[in-house]
Amino acid sequence: MSLVHDIGEAIAGDITPHCGVSDQTKFDLESAAIAQIATYVPDAVGQDWSELWREYEAAETQTAQIVKHLDKFDMIVQADKYEQKYGTDLTQFFTSTVGKLTMEPFATWDREIRRTREQRLNI
Repeated sequence: MSLVHDIGEAIAGDITPHCGVSDQTKFDLESAAIAQIATYVPDAVGQDWSELWREYEAAETQTAQIVKHLDKFDMIVQADKYEQKYGTDLTQFFTSTVGKLTMEPFATWDREIRRTREQRLNI
């Protein structure tokens, strides 16, 4: 699931909250992209990928919830590293994930990254 949850972005693009696209439109675009990509691989593989993507989007299973947390956590880790390396202000990534990482150990890791970032930036 963690390997295929973003595969639709290869066609639909990386649609972020800042793109101004509704959740339903994003879902529809990514669903169509997954369906198209599924035609490029053996039927069983395409079906598995489609099912895993739908499970991820529904976020009803523990696995899907963990993968969603991993995805958000990876985003803030990368944003933190980019800020440090390039001196770029990526506050939008931290703002968009406030309160989203509720599952442990992600919540603890999130607090620690934010704490060290705030100290580094004196905010």
